[in-house]
Amino acid sequence: MLLNTVLTVREGIPGSHRDLGWQEYTKNAVKTILEQNTPIVIMAWGNYAKGIVKELSSVLHAKVLVLEGTHPSPINHGKGFLGGKYFSKANEWLVRQIGRAHV
Repeated sequence: MLLNTVLTVREGIPGSHRDLGWQEYTKNAVKTILEQNTPIVIMAWGNYAKGIVKELSSVLHAKVLVLEGTHPSPINHGKGFLGGKYFSKANEWLVRQIGRAHV
């Protein structure tokens, strides 16, 4: 599942809807998923996502892998997202957790 912390934005104005309550919705959705106690990979890209992970640190468990990085938007081009190998790392970890590759 891919989930942004803020689900809407005014065209051409990054972060324009960050004060509309989306973070609470996102945080509750992630918390509900974490309560399933199954292997989960969270890819927290950008400061908003990292903030939500920090807020949820009390419900993270051993079956959760958190990979943090810069947001992959064009604004951040060349600032570290490329080369992060997030999907490879996630897949390798999930194979160790589950015992087989899921494609």
